[in-house]
Amino acid sequence: MIETIQFSNFRVLEEATLPLSPFNVLIGPNGSGKTTALRALLAAGATARALEADAPPPVFADLARARARFSFSPALDGAQAELSFSETGVASLSVAGGREPAGGADAAPIRWLARSRDYVLDPAVLARTLPAGTEPVLERDGAGLAAVLEHIHRTDAERWRRLVEAFRRLMPEFADVHAGRTTDGRVAFSVVTVRGRNLQPASLSQGTLVLLALLAIVSAPERPSLICIEEIERGFHPRLLREVRDIFYRLSYPEECGESGPAVQVVATTHSPYVLDLFGDTPEDVILATKQDDVATFQRLSDVPGLDALLSEGRLGDLWYSGILGGVPWQ
Repeated sequence: MIETIQFSNFRVLEEATLPLSPFNVLIGPNGSGKTTALRALLAAGATARALEADAPPPVFADLARARARFSFSPALDGAQAELSFSETGVASLSVAGGREPAGGADAAPIRWLARSRDYVLDPAVLARTLPAGTEPVLERDGAGLAAVLEHIHRTDAERWRRLVEAFRRLMPEFADVHAGRTTDGRVAFSVVTVRGRNLQPASLSQGTLVLLALLAIVSAPERPSLICIEEIERGFHPRLLREVRDIFYRLSYPEECGESGPAVQVVATTHSPYVLDLFGDTPEDVILATKQDDVATFQRLSDVPGLDALLSEGRLGDLWYSGILGGVPWQ
């Protein structure tokens, strides 16, 4: 995984270091660097994929002259990758250190970054039917969900059974999920209520569609190396947030959750005190973004002085909302 990211002239992150663990939730006021951090990961992944495909590098005009250095865990022998942008925002990615894989010294970190994904899921896009033959890949905005679900249903009965079982447990008003070809040859999905009504995606709530997308990510045979997702709480009732967190925990800590396959690093943002309440026992998973005089910094919440005493007196979400922990708009 990525252990740290060092930013230089990266928009609001003039000189900042972001510590990362397998599972990370970023909190802080608007403009404090949370989205910028995710944008760095997005840009690194896009640049790595362009390198692998021998394609022209992507351009991020708003990141002209910015730099970010990624330090990896010992699994990649502590390799470092540097993402930089020209005066016109053309991205470049160089790698130092790392083990010597078959593809050369730079291949392992590049491959890892190329497999990273960031999601800003759009319910309207998630609901779309697709032409037959659409590649079963979930895109950044959620395009491709029907193809992913149909592929899992068609190729892996056990994965599909677990997906439907998890969906029924989290959404008890539903009895089943269908995915396959329509009469006109398109790829589509629908859900069946406990009363036997077959509902098309356009009739489903935003939270239901996003939940199906998250379960598709977890159930896919090939997982990303890293997932970034903004506003992890978006579309969900507070009572479902613990379950949503646990879906991502299954990705980051598969062995502890009885899952198979490699671990997936997760970086998410939130503005919800209800989400923070879920991390009272694991504050090391929360990273506080603070902005002062237009300069943003990051701090792991577990490093906040006196945190244990504060948690003995109140819930984490309330402590943050009140401003005691910092990282709120008026500070």
